[in-house]
Amino acid sequence: MVAPQLWKEPRRDDNGIKQFSTPTNGFIKLNFDGASKGNPGPTGIGGLFRDDQGRKRRVYVDNGGIMSNNETKLMVVCQGLKIAIRNGYNKLEVEGDSLMVIQALRKLNNGTSWDKVSRSWRTSSLIQELESILGRFDYLNIRHARREANEVADFLANWGCQELREKMDNNG
Repeated sequence: MVAPQLWKEPRRDDNGIKQFSTPTNGFIKLNFDGASKGNPGPTGIGGLFRDDQGRKRRVYVDNGGIMSNNETKLMVVCQGLKIAIRNGYNKLEVEGDSLMVIQALRKLNNGTSWDKVSRSWRTSSLIQELESILGRFDYLNIRHARREANEVADFLANWGCQELREKMDNNG
């Protein structure tokens, strides 16, 4: 768990393009991001849950081991959805800055079979797992967020990645 004072809140602009917005009334929002330093390389994952008042409910951060960029982004959202289920968040808004992941989630949520979403052997098991998880929510809104609106999740993912790189440097 990361102490809240380690990150700053996303910038808030009057035009609404580059800002975090609170979720719809009664929903919880998951912002997620993954970082990979190399492709494949050391990875970090991070996500943040907020309620409809913008209050932080849960934060998760970890290193993901050695993975590709796409594996990392899929793994972080998979972990976030599992946390949401464990905590009873049945009405969820999911936002991330990876267009590939958002498009995959939308396809899976609309009933497209996992094998039509990804043909990569590296990501197929994660896509299959996501397919089985998505049906467990009462309501699910999936949106692409600009990087500026996803700064906290980006910070968490990079922090997790840095932690892994330091461990690898100290052991090698």
